[in-house]
Amino acid sequence: MIWPPPSAPIAIWWRQVGHDTAVRKVAALAALASLTDGFGMMMLVAVVTAMGGGAPTGWLQALLPTLPMLPLLAAVLLLFCVRLLMNHLLALESGRLGYKLADDLRRRLHSGLLAAEWRWLSTQRNADHVN
Repeated sequence: MIWPPPSAPIAIWWRQVGHDTAVRKVAALAALASLTDGFGMMMLVAVVTAMGGGAPTGWLQALLPTLPMLPLLAAVLLLFCVRLLMNHLLALESGRLGYKLADDLRRRLHSGLLAAEWRWLSTQRNADHVN
């Protein structure tokens, strides 16, 4: 038996994330953004190679002779627009998640400070409380 099992990183990540939908949404958007980025760059290189007179290789070798260049360029442009949208949504959700985490940390800090013993608090300096 292989230890740790191949699914161990996923299980560890799932325990850390729990059922927090914000973290799962950010992870899904990051995966989609990277997928569209890689696919878009691959298509762009193949289309530019074909426009420059070079022979396309791979799966575009059979596709390019049958498709006119204008719809293919429109598909590449659409893919880059989807990529920009994914990156924008990822930035928004990452910001929301950061604010949520900072707000949660602030609330826990304040509740811990309010639950502390007053004798201990009165012996501390005011600057320590501010910090």
